[in-house]
This record gives sequence, structure tokens and C-alpha cells, in this order.
Amino acid sequence: FGGLAEMKFMTGLSASDGTEYANAGNVATETVSAIRTVLAFNLASVKVTEYHAILKRTAKTAVKKGITGGLAFGFSQFLIFGAFSLSLWYGGQLISSREADFTQVLRVSTAILMGAMGVGECYSMAGDTAEANLAAGRIFEILDRVPPIDSYGKAGLELQNPQGLLQFD
Repeated sequence: FGGLAEMKFMTGLSASDGTEYANAGNVATETVSAIRTVLAFNLASVKVTEYHAILKRTAKTAVKKGITGGLAFGFSQFLIFGAFSLSLWYGGQLISSREADFTQVLRVSTAILMGAMGVGECYSMAGDTAEANLAAGRIFEILDRVPPIDSYGKAGLELQNPQGLLQFD
């Protein structure tokens, strides 16, 4: 249950994270690709400040994500060890009433613990699953996009004798 709650919450946090990181990446990419213009107009400090402001907004979400992940992990561990302690307590009751012996109780308790740990492991990658779903969504957006220029079409102006002469000023 803890992992499921973590996955649902992390999906929302990862979506907002992805947008902010994309914005920060856009600022960095634009700055580096136009570095001559940035330096010519003395905009380096402005771009660095803009980049840090975007990452600062993302830091709040990252802290929420860390706290949520920690709480969900703690809850998962509580469920595992709670199930084990409950099975041992009940096993003790069965041993005192002579309905089971120690070996049977230990086997069943270990099976319960391993089952609970297996369920916990299934949900331990909840945050990664959420990010993978977002990445897959972005990939499908790119694949489904219809480009404005049809590169396979025959429409448009075709140059008859291109020379490729370039002039630098």
C-alpha cells in the first residue's frame, strides 16, 4: 500500500519536475548555442540567474519527493515487520495451546515475511516507474508529431543547379 501511494504521488511530482528541468535545459541550451551573443550583450550573469531560479523552484519539489519517498519506504517496512511480528505473536499463541510446534510457526512466519517483502519490492521502484511513464509519454509525443515540412513529398521548389558558394563577412 505504501508503494502504491508513493507511485501515485510521485507521478504528479515527476511531471512537474520534468517540466521545470526541461525549462532549465532550454535556458542552458539556448545560452550555450548563442554564447557569442550572450557574451556580446553581457547577458551571462542574467542567464545564470535565470537558470538558478528555475532550479530553485525545482528544489522544493525534490524535497517533497524525498520526504514522500522516505515516508512511503518507512510505511512499507512497517508493514513487513508488522506482519512478521503479528505472525510470530500468533505462532506463540498456537505453540502455547499446543496446536503447532516451533518449526511449523517459524516456517509459516518466514513464508509470510518473504511474501510481504516480495510485495514491498514490487513497489520499491514506484518513483522510477512514474518517471518511466512520463518519459514514454514524451517519446510518444515525438513519434506522433506531424512535422510541418513533408520531407518525402514532391511539393516545393527544387533547385536545378545548386553551387554551395558561401561568403563570410
